[in-house]
Amino acid sequence: MKLLSILLCLDLVASLNILITNEQAIDTPIVRKLHRVLSKSHKVVSVVPKRKITPGNSIYINGSPFLSPTDTIASESIPDFPEYEEVERDVWSLDANVLGSVLFGLDFILPTKYPGLEIDLIIAGPRTEPSAGPFANLLSGVFSVMRFGMLRNIPTVAISSIPDLYADDPKVDDLYVEYCSSFINALHEMASVGNDRILPKFSGLNINFPLIGMDRYGCDRPLWQETKEVGGYAQSPSIIEVDGKYRIVNAYSIRDQKDKNSLFSELSSLDTCHVGVTFYSDYEDSWSELSRLLSQMNRDFKRRKTLLTQSAELKLVNQIHA
Repeated sequence: MKLLSILLCLDLVASLNILITNEQAIDTPIVRKLHRVLSKSHKVVSVVPKRKITPGNSIYINGSPFLSPTDTIASESIPDFPEYEEVERDVWSLDANVLGSVLFGLDFILPTKYPGLEIDLIIAGPRTEPSAGPFANLLSGVFSVMRFGMLRNIPTVAISSIPDLYADDPKVDDLYVEYCSSFINALHEMASVGNDRILPKFSGLNINFPLIGMDRYGCDRPLWQETKEVGGYAQSPSIIEVDGKYRIVNAYSIRDQKDKNSLFSELSSLDTCHVGVTFYSDYEDSWSELSRLLSQMNRDFKRRKTLLTQSAELKLVNQIHA
């Protein structure tokens, strides 16, 4: 009995507390699929827009206009003004865009519905448009969520992809979910060795998938590749309480181009058969563990691919000689 208790404690320590959000509506299949797959190994809470609302880089909640830095909300009305519901266990839907969803999730749903639960990781996406380059990133809701996570010092991963003509094909969604969950689990496994955080402080990752599957012959199984940012302008909305009222505020920043000549830029990587991963931080130019993680994932992938090929060849030989 004592051994069982120890094992249960170790399992709790080993899992992550994850908040998932997305620019897509709650009824988009990939939203639920990613939640269910990650829930097998981690504690996952999803807070997702009831419908897709653009733009994603502003704050929209419950039919109000996009809130500006001067808008205020009475603190006593916070529980009532958003229309929200739990559509299935730990999956919440509300009338908000992606930034409004993550703000309300962190500042109301988690403290009231999951008291004591501290989020280890925010996952924003997958988005069905790329978040690569200064202009696209400025308009991207999932990228804005990543910048917001950096502001709050919560490790955040933004996930985007090139629009797929076969987006309604369940196999495409399954491929994205497989890649995303594998990356999160590998990131967690690496971070659990001597680290108390899944990412360095005040940092985030921006992931961009290339065109894959039926839309691009020969790129059904892309490898991972570290990419670099090229600078640009960014703003990160947040909420602070002043004199009993919640105020929307924005933190503005100009990001310098990173001097990493050996790496593809986020935009350039979209033209290759690679999943680009860019490290963002306001304090560090690079994170050495990222290249090690991606190299290990690529080695593991190639090893599995070789084993599958050998197994298929052996099966074919046996059929011929049967």
